[in-house]
Amino acid sequence: MLTLNRSLVTGNISALGGGGIVTGTMGTGPVGVTILNNSEVSFNTVTAPPESGGGGAILNHAGTLTLNSSLVDNNSAQGGGGIASGTGNGNTAGNSLVTLNKSVVTDNMATGGPMGGGGGMSNGGTLVSNQSQVTGNTAPGSVGGGILNHANATLNKTIVSGNTALDDTSGDTGAGGGIGNVNFGVPGAPNPTLLINNSTVTDNSVSADGVGGGIANITFGGAGSLGTVTINHTQVNLNNPDNCFPTGSIAGCIG
Repeated sequence: MLTLNRSLVTGNISALGGGGIVTGTMGTGPVGVTILNNSEVSFNTVTAPPESGGGGAILNHAGTLTLNSSLVDNNSAQGGGGIASGTGNGNTAGNSLVTLNKSVVTDNMATGGPMGGGGGMSNGGTLVSNQSQVTGNTAPGSVGGGILNHANATLNKTIVSGNTALDDTSGDTGAGGGIGNVNFGVPGAPNPTLLINNSTVTDNSVSADGVGGGIANITFGGAGSLGTVTINHTQVNLNNPDNCFPTGSIAGCIG
């Protein structure tokens, strides 16, 4: 168990995943527990490909990660520029949990193009965000400028704003400027579920040929069925070029 109080983790480089912190277990977990209180994880880098785990700031591998009033900023990895979390086995067994309480994930980048995604966060387990902000993150040529969810995520009173998944210099098309809810078609894995309560998804963007400036609910390569997105008392507006994709697939989200 690791607890950081009023601490700074900055300027580190990893070739395997988790530029600043790695937490969890090599089994089906969760076992490893990490708690950040009033702390910052910033300017860390992962140089390995996304299949190694990603997580420019933090890699949560089948563990439990809690951020309380903490900041994750200016980190980069090919997948999960800020935080990457999952079971490590295709989301088919075990569990991982990330909880954000009054925390900020901002200005992180996923650099891996189509095989990366999740500029701010990549979630392959359970994500719960309470009164937090995911802002200004980028995933060029990939999915989920702010958040890539391919498991189960709940956002409560959370702001997802100013994130981008623009086309990259190789011509790869981005999707889900704010949030990408993606079914990767892994056999045995459940369809992803995204629940957004009393939140805002605004001012996020993809390029003109991309889809889901605010939220993209898609499958990878057309594999499997669409995941589930539910929004309650939530504003999804002012995203570019559209708010939700596919059009009409998310109740309460227009265009």
